[in-house]
Amino acid sequence: MFHTNVILAILDKHVVTCLDAIDNDHDKMLMRKQATEGGRELVDVSLEELGNMCCNLVQLRSEKKEDGELCLIMSERARKHMRKENIATLEKHYTIVASDVSTIETIGGGSARCMVAEIF
Repeated sequence: MFHTNVILAILDKHVVTCLDAIDNDHDKMLMRKQATEGGRELVDVSLEELGNMCCNLVQLRSEKKEDGELCLIMSERARKHMRKENIATLEKHYTIVASDVSTIETIGGGSARCMVAEIF
């Protein structure tokens, strides 16, 4: 059983999730449909990527850049384990900021997104 923030990241232009972690075909179909309904592209990570925190991402918008550059925060572990095609898809739209949070991942069970408080 996974927490939502470990299996699903909703970004401006993408939804990052692991459809293989959903064992019910109907629920898997609903996830695929809902992920793409708003014009977002689905980035479907593997179970191995999921286990390496590749869905535990958070998007931020830079206030330093005039255009409000989109940044994607992830752990270094996630970046190293994400398939090249998935990283390439995300790098087209986001500046990726990856940090070593291995202590949190090993002892705490969370990752980068778990360490950021989102304010809407």
